Amino acid sequence: MTNVTLWYNKVTKLTQFVDCFGVIKTAQKSLKPGSKLLVKEKPVEEKKVVAKKAEDDDDEPKEEKKAANPLDLLPPTTFDLYNFKTFFVNHKDKKGEGIDEMIK
Repeated sequence: MTNVTLWYNKVTKLTQFVDCFGVIKTAQKSLKPGSKLLVKEKPVEEKKVVAKKAEDDDDEPKEEKKAANPLDLLPPTTFDLYNFKTFFVNHKDKKGEGIDEMIK
């Protein structure tokens, strides 16, 4: 590990590295496995504050439109991936008939 540490210190002090990533400070003390600092916690979602409408506005609720997934707009496919992979992997002539089947 001493050689890796020396290499790391040399690389992080190069001007090109510092220009790109900034100055890197190493830890003074190593962490033990299972430390609380190593465990990632789930991010807490913040609740959105709903702004109140002015008295002049209508009290009708507005519906939010969901963005359509562009993949849902594509027509259904007849391609069977499992059969194609089985054929192509097991075919002896991958450069000949295997490629011809793939291009179809």
